[in-house]
Amino acid sequence: MKQFFIIFLTALFAVCVASCDKDILPDGTQSVANDDFLPLQEEIVTVDAIYRADPGVEGLRPFAKALYIALSESPALRKLIRDRALERFNRESDVLYQFIKNEPLENGLTVRELLLRFMESGEELAAIEEKHPTLTVFVPQLPEDCFSADNWNTDEQIPAVAIHSTRQMNIPIFAQAGFLDAERGETVIKAGIIPGFPVVVLKDNKSVVVSKNSSSRYASLNNPGSDYVFDFTDDYYDGSRINDNPALRSTTYPFFVIDQKLKDAYNMYGIYGAVGWQRDYVYYNLEYPNALTGFLSRNFSETVCTFRFAERNTPQQMLNFLNLYGNPGDPVLMTGGIPAYGEPYPWSAGSYNFRITVETGSDNSQLAFISKEFSADPDELFEVSFKKVSLGWGLYFYYPSVSGFNTKLLEIPLFTWDLSTFATNMKFTVYKVNPSTTQTNTYTSQTNFAGNISFEKKEGLKFGASAGITKTSTTSVVKNIADKSLGDFFIGFHEPSVISMTSMLKICSMLEYDGGYYKLTVFPKKQY
Repeated sequence: MKQFFIIFLTALFAVCVASCDKDILPDGTQSVANDDFLPLQEEIVTVDAIYRADPGVEGLRPFAKALYIALSESPALRKLIRDRALERFNRESDVLYQFIKNEPLENGLTVRELLLRFMESGEELAAIEEKHPTLTVFVPQLPEDCFSADNWNTDEQIPAVAIHSTRQMNIPIFAQAGFLDAERGETVIKAGIIPGFPVVVLKDNKSVVVSKNSSSRYASLNNPGSDYVFDFTDDYYDGSRINDNPALRSTTYPFFVIDQKLKDAYNMYGIYGAVGWQRDYVYYNLEYPNALTGFLSRNFSETVCTFRFAERNTPQQMLNFLNLYGNPGDPVLMTGGIPAYGEPYPWSAGSYNFRITVETGSDNSQLAFISKEFSADPDELFEVSFKKVSLGWGLYFYYPSVSGFNTKLLEIPLFTWDLSTFATNMKFTVYKVNPSTTQTNTYTSQTNFAGNISFEKKEGLKFGASAGITKTSTTSVVKNIADKSLGDFFIGFHEPSVISMTSMLKICSMLEYDGGYYKLTVFPKKQY
């Protein structure tokens, strides 16, 4: 009877779509005519075409189908995934399959044993487990809170299962609903369209890697039921270490957020540093004219505090650039011969991962290259609105559009600017991380070091009587081949941190650096 009802709904919906124009529904949303409903246009992008374009997605096809059936039959599995997603162990609503596969469900079955009931063989599942050690079930936060880990009613809501692709943005999904093929239960959500119904996503984890050690460095990744030992790609992703400061949201900060020492440095030396530099006081306690010899303060560290995209490109161009290959303004094309229909929005990918690298001359080769990562949800970087389209029977899709940029709050300590160790200038580069194989490049350069430094002691403001000394330094840079550079900039020890203070409004404006496609603030912050 259930199968008959699904086939009946499918046929009924096909007739309605073919014969109806757009209407405004009682809830204020717009119904959809056949020309506007991209997911039904399978003559343009089919499931099989997606699998040809991305064989990695096709390899997960049996697992996705088995997971959908398992979720349909097991409320305990739905609750397990929901509860683990809420832990946000890597700052996202991700659930590592390796960490739940041996968890018990109804009838004494484990997650893995339940999945095996709907797969061809144990060998098929074992091959997928071996090829995808960081296989993850991601619970997305869909528009208007229509579905997320926070509001998932696991007693009633059976989610579809999608497979995220790193090569194109058309998403295959398994589900059993009136708008899908009743026989296969499989269809395509086209690029530029977001589902408005429950769905979870299969993907490889971006922030977790298989460790070469016998145990993980992170307590949240120690799991005795896993076949693998894992580490985070960067400390930032350890959800147990979140220490964001909500007051830092732009280049203008309330007085109470900025360390008093930075405000004193601004009052002492101003912006242009005719006598001395702000960092002379922050790091070496040099006060003109009374204290011209000082020792390094190691409790301060250069810290990245905000990140945003520059306005020289439109928000949609930057969104396309992040999601696809090419440059802002280029035509939107997909690999595998599949074009993008609509404006791409990465609902199935979760957050973006970015890497900040700092290259400098250093007497310590291990410190000559610093790498830190952070993540950002699309709505943390873009002003996004959604057009809601009804399919009937309580099913919806959303069409996203971006109209502006947002500033991402960060607090990422990098290094204490010890002039006996580091050069006086540093190169910053920001990459959008695309996991791939790595390559190491080694650079040798002539770099300027301060000449009035003896260990942690600084004699005189600026560079003292000398103009600094030049040393040869070597830097080794390791990066993913597929990482996408967003541009770079240089920062000098002589540059100001605070560029204005308004006593009446009690705010400080901080120097913002322009890296090309982005802008960020970086200045000394007290760490302890």
